Amino acid sequence: MWTFRSIPVDGRGHSSDIEPSFWGEGIGRWEGDTLVIDSIGFKDKLSWIDDDAHPHSDAMHVVERWSRPDADHLMHEVTVEDPKFYTKPWTFSRVFLAMPPGQELYEFACDENNVDRDGGHLGYGPLNLKEYPLNPAVPKK
Repeated sequence: MWTFRSIPVDGRGHSSDIEPSFWGEGIGRWEGDTLVIDSIGFKDKLSWIDDDAHPHSDAMHVVERWSRPDADHLMHEVTVEDPKFYTKPWTFSRVFLAMPPGQELYEFACDENNVDRDGGHLGYGPLNLKEYPLNPAVPKK
């Protein structure tokens, strides 16, 4: 699985009738050397906003700020507003490091060619552990 987003930076505003999607409708603009992406129109089910699985609703509004503090780093700062889930906006950020010369970017798929899936290294995920124990030798109840 790989994903991409097309972010227009031509000065347009958000559509008047947005079809909800997992990535929402992102509209970009430049503030100096920082790309600012303003997104609305998110689906409200089966997704979350960050790696910690914070939930959201269809009212979520996300503003991302992408910048390059230097040649080897890419900064991603995110502000999330969602009045149906949160009492005030919250933020998170991360810094991406450039790959060393000579390395290649490989396709990533959540499960395809997953060498750990059948090797007993991964558990069952967020399930009821009494019903689905982590040890496959223990029978299900």
